[in-house]
Amino acid sequence: MKIGIVAHKDRRDQAWRVFQRVRADFISIDEGKIGPRANHLRVWDRLVQMSEPGEWLVVLEDDAVLCRHFMTQLSNVTCWCPRDISVISLYMGRLRPMQYQDRMKQAVALAESRNACWITYNTTIHAVGLAMDHDDASNFMYHVRTLQGNPRPIDETMAGWCRMSKRKVGYCYPSIVNHMDDGTLIKHPDGAERQKGRVAWKFGGRDRWSRVSIPLDPNHP
Repeated sequence: MKIGIVAHKDRRDQAWRVFQRVRADFISIDEGKIGPRANHLRVWDRLVQMSEPGEWLVVLEDDAVLCRHFMTQLSNVTCWCPRDISVISLYMGRLRPMQYQDRMKQAVALAESRNACWITYNTTIHAVGLAMDHDDASNFMYHVRTLQGNPRPIDETMAGWCRMSKRKVGYCYPSIVNHMDDGTLIKHPDGAERQKGRVAWKFGGRDRWSRVSIPLDPNHP
């Protein structure tokens, strides 16, 4: 497993704490020159170069909050990932994006009733903590290189790749990564202010993981 950290200069200390806790393999700190999208891609690209087929690659943002015994939980999550899942999201958040919140609320209730460890969907929604195996990450980077002058944020770029290539995304439940929610350092395309409350629907670990899953949207099982 290879782990990379995406960081902004204003969260440098915070990012290094995450780096040290997970003993990450790479950190990229944006000094205000490249922007979050390019910074994420730099980390994915470096992890692909550092890894071999069969390895899991994990990218964490600098405002990721890790659950207790994170590395053990992460190992269990990747071990018990359903076999049709190509991308693991370690975080499913409240409040934003707003268009998913009703479906998330219903899916979370269903996951609780069935003791499901996974909520699946046809795309990524967040980029706080993501994992892919080497081959899928390599394919994603190849896809990115074909997008000349594409300015979309990293979460939208990856979401487009998931839909285009029919990759299924698994959101581990509960989320083993939370969002610090201490304000945003970037200017979002919609121009809307980010309110407090952008945290995981449920955060923590499990004593025992399984491959039991439920869909976020029954129309996209």
